[in-house]
Amino acid sequence: MNILSLNIRGFGEGGKIRRFKKLRRDYNPVIVHLQETKCGNSSESWLENLWGSPDFKFIQKDAIGSAGGMITIWDTRVFDIVEATEGEYYLAIRGYWKGKSEEMAFVNIYGPHTNNKKTIMWDNLDRLVKSCNMPWVLCGDFNEVRCEDERFNCIFNKARADKFNHFISSNCLIDLPLCGKKYKRYSDNGVKFAKLDRFLISENFNNNWPGLNAAILDHNLSDHCPIILRDGIIDFGPKPTKVFNVWLILPGAEEIIATIWNTKVHGNRPDRVLYNKLKMVKQELKNLNLSINGKLDEEIQLLIQSTKSWETIADSRALNEIEQEAWITDRKKWIEKD
Repeated sequence: MNILSLNIRGFGEGGKIRRFKKLRRDYNPVIVHLQETKCGNSSESWLENLWGSPDFKFIQKDAIGSAGGMITIWDTRVFDIVEATEGEYYLAIRGYWKGKSEEMAFVNIYGPHTNNKKTIMWDNLDRLVKSCNMPWVLCGDFNEVRCEDERFNCIFNKARADKFNHFISSNCLIDLPLCGKKYKRYSDNGVKFAKLDRFLISENFNNNWPGLNAAILDHNLSDHCPIILRDGIIDFGPKPTKVFNVWLILPGAEEIIATIWNTKVHGNRPDRVLYNKLKMVKQELKNLNLSINGKLDEEIQLLIQSTKSWETIADSRALNEIEQEAWITDRKKWIEKD
């Protein structure tokens, strides 16, 4: 059970679609909630390309000009939809998770900035949650914090935080702790940090998945970190043999495939001969990839480690100007190379 939430801050920037696809492959979420898509009416074919499979359904809320926009996508092999609804600041789906007998609901939230609009959002969400007695998961960019400690170098508004806390307590929701970093949104200049993204779950949802946990992922897609809800990490053993598509476009890949395909390979059955040839192709393409991209992968890992170390420091104290510049530079290089 993997549910992913991310303020993508627009798909228009170079490489974001590619990096999102990698995120989807790495974590295989059943439901994805996206905020600030900055998209109009996205076509089903575009979303199928983004999702990487035809086994999906979606609901979307168009951006207003170049601002806002939300999309929720789910895997139809795992989640059976009963109803999808659009609210002023949310998208909600309810249905049945395969293997579970109880109907449940998932809400994608993108909170407004002004006080009046925030009040409207809490009232709307309060009516929504109280309308059905079922397990709930509310997640996304709430654009609000619960206490002063969840903001750094940002103005804290206690009255707004009190309304947020009242909404959580009055609906008996659990603010699930997120493993990893303290903050979820890091401004591009490395000055302002805040915990704006989170998972709020009902107690009866928690009972459905004992071992439920949530984590913060790396943020090379946006100024917000992706967050993921899961029911524990299960080791299914080694992954099946596979060839990554990117290996097939490497210089020299075609020659390697042709040479191995024309090589005589021993085997007592035709299927075993084919298996051995495919295995040889994979190994040679893997070696070619390492020879070309191995150094790049090493550079990316060093930049990731450096970026994470600066963010760990920023969780406990303010970065000075030199440290901020180092963090910005390392993160920019990481995104450019990834």
